[in-house]
Amino acid sequence: MSIDLLQTDPSTLQKELPAFVKEVTVKPNNELTRSIYEEANQMIELLSNPQLSQFEATRQYVRLWLERAKRDVREGNRVQAESVRHGSEYYTYMDQAHHRARLRMAQQLIGSEYLHTSELSFTVVEIAAGIGKFADYTKELEKQKSKIQPQPTHLLYLPVDLDIEPLSKIDKREPKLQASAAELPFPDNSLDVVYAGELIEHLSPQLLFSFFQEAFRVLKPGGLFLLTTPNFASIPAQLEMAQGKFPRTVDERRSEEPSAWASEHITMFTGNSLSEFLQYFGFDIDTLTTNQVTLRLEKDEKGKLYPSQVVRFEAGDDVSFNEAKASADIGDSLILAAKKPAI
Repeated sequence: MSIDLLQTDPSTLQKELPAFVKEVTVKPNNELTRSIYEEANQMIELLSNPQLSQFEATRQYVRLWLERAKRDVREGNRVQAESVRHGSEYYTYMDQAHHRARLRMAQQLIGSEYLHTSELSFTVVEIAAGIGKFADYTKELEKQKSKIQPQPTHLLYLPVDLDIEPLSKIDKREPKLQASAAELPFPDNSLDVVYAGELIEHLSPQLLFSFFQEAFRVLKPGGLFLLTTPNFASIPAQLEMAQGKFPRTVDERRSEEPSAWASEHITMFTGNSLSEFLQYFGFDIDTLTTNQVTLRLEKDEKGKLYPSQVVRFEAGDDVSFNEAKASADIGDSLILAAKKPAI
């Protein structure tokens, strides 16, 4: 038995959900509490209500997320988050295969813009950059550009973070900037790319709206706004929501320990809802893709579900990239490139 939570109408969901939950719940004898079950129905109704646009549904839905997230966050997680955010956990987090694939996809989209520009300068700003993972890649891009253009376009990569600690780990000779995503210190129409990887799920609606407005303001006409974020419509997320659970990220499903960062996820998106949000703020959607798709879940010896079949996409391969775009709606991460309309 299966249910498409994003396509099935609410009345059908109400009839089919109880049987589906009983079938997929890891511990069938441990029934969902009434409050969690009602909350799951409320969440599903919002996302599948044909009377609401994706934008309006998500506006209402983030209120539910915020309340649920507050209840799910353990106090110990907050302490852990402060202690490991810029320590060894950050490095192992970025070294995991699905995050490397996500980063490569984002790099490919930025690289394509840079290699095809005829301008003499090209500025890439990474928001919530941490230790600046894009630095080495941008240097490699300049080398590639020098082979195809006599006077190569100068590429400026500028990592921006509200927290000065990770920025201090970047080479002192490299430019960096401490600033908030809600108040970007750049002139209007001045940047070629604004990139934010795994940031927007941590922002409250108010901060999120401010960030999107600021990104639109500072980008040049035709400039690229590139975002990556966990996909609320991934196959594992749909399954967990059907059980009345707060959907977890790939990192949480891989770990026995609660994720400090994931506990701060308060705003989640599907491909459609994120696209509509960006269009609301004036952007044109250019590309929606993903890093991988979890196709099959199985139970381990403890009865815990884990991904047993994953298709991971490789950047740089046109066939793989096209398959990734075709699978974006159910992929584990959303990688969305939007553009500010050209004049």
